[in-house]
Amino acid sequence: QLADLDADANTIAFVSSDGYRRPMPLKYVLDHGAVLAYKVGGEEIPTGAQVWMPGTVANYFTRDVVDIEVTAQQQAPEVEAMPDEQRAKVSILNRAEGEFAVGDQIAFEGYADDCGVAIAAVEFSLDGGETWTACETPETNAQKWVYWNFAIEAKQEGFFKLDVRAHAADGTVSPLASSVTFTVGKAL
Repeated sequence: QLADLDADANTIAFVSSDGYRRPMPLKYVLDHGAVLAYKVGGEEIPTGAQVWMPGTVANYFTRDVVDIEVTAQQQAPEVEAMPDEQRAKVSILNRAEGEFAVGDQIAFEGYADDCGVAIAAVEFSLDGGETWTACETPETNAQKWVYWNFAIEAKQEGFFKLDVRAHAADGTVSPLASSVTFTVGKAL
């Protein structure tokens, strides 16, 4: 509204100081509540003004914005979808350091997200993916990462691998699980 855009304007591109430029449909940017941020908590962002758009793929974020181009194209650009190999991402924050003993509680934590789609569950496997234990995440939405934590009691000695994957609300499952290995020794 402040820019008094031409009625035919349908494309916007945020240009960074290094020349990065990604044209997007203007309606898409407005519908996703794009923010041009230059300060956080009263402090200037060291990398210059940034465009943040909740619920969008990461390549729509632009750092060190030096120009904004709004144009009227014959057809607005297509919205890029998240590539399948980057869907339903899951990460493990902590690593099981050292050796645990039978009877110990072993806790893991991490995050899962699928930009633009809610995470419906985070799933865990200790048998190489033969079986999965699902922990549903009913309070999530498409704009928030899911913080997860999972604890197991070490019941036997051995070398183990915990696989973690995310299950998005549209049925997409992490193409690659995150994994962590750990060793359980005799009870102390």
